[in-house]
Order: sequence, then C-alpha cells, then structure tokens
Amino acid sequence: MTQFKIGDKNIDFIFQGRDILYPNPIKDGLILWYDYKSMKNSNVNRNSSQDLTNTIENVGIHDGFIYNSGSGYGKKGIKFDGIDDKITPYVKNADGTAGVLDFKKINNGQKYSVDITLKLSEVHFEQGSEIFLTGGTNGRFWINLIKMNGEYWLSNSTYFGSEGGRANTFSLSSRNINLGDEINITVTYNKEDYMILYINGEEVEKTQLSDIEITSTQDSELITVIGATQSDSYYRRFNHELYSLKIYNRVLTEQEVKHNYKLEKSRFGL
Repeated sequence: MTQFKIGDKNIDFIFQGRDILYPNPIKDGLILWYDYKSMKNSNVNRNSSQDLTNTIENVGIHDGFIYNSGSGYGKKGIKFDGIDDKITPYVKNADGTAGVLDFKKINNGQKYSVDITLKLSEVHFEQGSEIFLTGGTNGRFWINLIKMNGEYWLSNSTYFGSEGGRANTFSLSSRNINLGDEINITVTYNKEDYMILYINGEEVEKTQLSDIEITSTQDSELITVIGATQSDSYYRRFNHELYSLKIYNRVLTEQEVKHNYKLEKSRFGL
C-alpha cells in the first residue's frame, strides 16, 4: 500500500464528491467506518464521528471528552480516559432504518466482522479493559485485554446463556506486543462456522461455533457503544487511543483482512 503525498506532506484522504478514493479498505459489506487520522482537538466537528461509508447522515455522538491530551484527539486517533468518555455509533440497518449500532440487526447477531486499529494504553486496569463490547447478555460479543501470569493477553468471546460461550485467547507478549504499542485487531464471527481472531493481519486463534445448539432465549437487542457507560463500570473501561473502526455485515476472508491491515500499517505506521 502507498501513502499518498503532496511534496513531503502525507495525504490522509482523497475524495471524489462524497466518495472516498483513498484510503480504500474492503467496501463490500462495510456498514460503519470511523477513521480519526488528521482530527484535532481544535476542529469544529470534534464532537462527533463521521461515518465514512456515507450511507447515513447521522454521526457518532461523543460524550465525556474534554479534548485534551488525555481525553480527546492525539497524534493519530482519539484517546479515551477510561472513565466517562464514550462514542455512540449510528448506522443504516438492512431494513433501511437508521439507529444506534445494534448487532442484533446485523444478520440477527450471527454473522459479522469487526476491524479495529488502536494504540494500547500504557496504563492497564487490574480487571482488564474492553477493546470492544456489545450490549446485552445472551448473544453478546466482546474483545478484551487482560493480564495473566505476568503476560498481556487478548481475548475475544461470545456468550449465549446456559449453553455458555466460546473464546479465543492469545498472548500478545508472545509477539512482543506490549502496552503502548499500536495494533490492528480483526475478528470474524459466523455462528454457522468459526469465530476467528486476527492480529496485524495474521490469524492467531479460532474457535468453532457451529456445534453450539442454542436453546436459551437470546437478547432482542445488542446495542453497542464505544467506551464507558458509567464511571464505576466494570466493563467498557476503554482507555486506549482509537485510530479506526470498521464493522462489516459479513465475514471477511483472510485475504481481505490482510488487505485492510496493510492499508492501516501504511497509513498509521504500525
């Protein structure tokens, strides 16, 4: 992937009308795309996240940010304080309606992909931090950073109820990835097949989901926000710097995951 430049200045976005020519991630099935490169705390539109899919006029609503070095835009993304900072995303649903991101409305919460690029915080919460978490209980999905036996681990999990759930757990320390490092995380989720975890474009773990017979009543909503919902919340304690977020209504292939990672690597210098 090539970083576009004018002279010695990097160009973050190239538009043709409302369409984005660069960067060019996989667009098929892309229903939400936030990218915070070039955003500054002084921008007049700092209080919202623009969905670059251009499928919806609504924007992601920001709450709690005070727009300084600890809570607001940094060099490459938007920094969450891990206390009350949060973003409420809005998307266009398959039925044409628009509303807050609800994974239940993405193939009934059965098939999707989540692609996140971020800088891990240098401060680690004792109970871990949620990189991504849907709302709800039965049917929920999450990605979290935890510390076990002196090593940092990335875990992504799902839970269905009395049937339990499944998880992928991978040691970041085994790849020399530490607090303060930049990282791309992609999870593809298919209830009829596998849940696969990718780190920096490489598949590192996968677990089968198709053999789980769901008998528990599943939640009717899986409303999702990024960040904290309350200052003392055990979950949603996101204190990292988010560079970009992409949500797909389908399962990305390994080649597509690699394509997106190479693009992020070039743009953000991962």
